[in-house]
Parts: sequence; structure tokens; C-alpha cells
Amino acid sequence: LCTSGSVLQERLLAGRTSAPYLLQQTWMGCGALVATFVSCRFVDGLPLSRLFEGFDDWVVVLVLVMYTLNGLTAGLLVKRLGALAKALCVPVHLGCCYVYAVAIGSATLEPVAVATWLASTLFVVAFAVSKAV
Repeated sequence: LCTSGSVLQERLLAGRTSAPYLLQQTWMGCGALVATFVSCRFVDGLPLSRLFEGFDDWVVVLVLVMYTLNGLTAGLLVKRLGALAKALCVPVHLGCCYVYAVAIGSATLEPVAVATWLASTLFVVAFAVSKAV
């Protein structure tokens, strides 16, 4: 879904070079907010008050801040390099999350996962090198 959103963002905003970056991200955030409300209310049948549970916990607020910063940097990556480059960077990002999960003990180190991540990372580097040449 994230990559699909990036491709959609690139298609919608590619012709509008005059639109400032933060304005573009604001529109993407509004779209995400509407999607969240619709899925919460109509797909899951939950009251909208459920969206506000957990904000008294600092860990939840930290996760939301980090998620927002991740979205802003991903949007900047799409704006500068395109959706394909952003999609190719996803394995690197997920690999970093996996290393963190192993480090804190919530995941185990699996050789197959490491080999897959290494192959994906090599493809990303090969793509970057081919674009630079």
C-alpha cells in the first residue's frame, strides 16, 4: 500500500512543480486521515472514539512522531528521486527494522532473512549505481 501511495503521489503531483512540498504532504496526510476514518467506521464498525485511545502513553506518541517523520522523508524521496527509487529503498528500511528487532530480542536472527535482505540491498545498490552512471 505504501508503494502504491507513492506511485499515486508521484502521478498526481508530477505536473505541479509549483506546489510546495509541505502542501503536497498535507494533502497526502488528509487523504490518509480520510482513509483511516472510513476504514475504522465502515470497514471495522468501530466508533471514532477508538482512534483517540492510547494518546496518554508516551510510547504511542513517539511512534506517531516517528511515523510522521518517516512519511515526510519518504515523500521527499519520492519528490526528488521518484517512486521507483523509494520502492527500492523499502528493503533497506525493513532490514534496519529487522536488525533493531533482533537487537532488542523481539525477533530471532534467521540466515534466510539475512540472505534475502542482503540480496535486496545489493539490487538497490546496483540500481543506484546504474542511475548514477
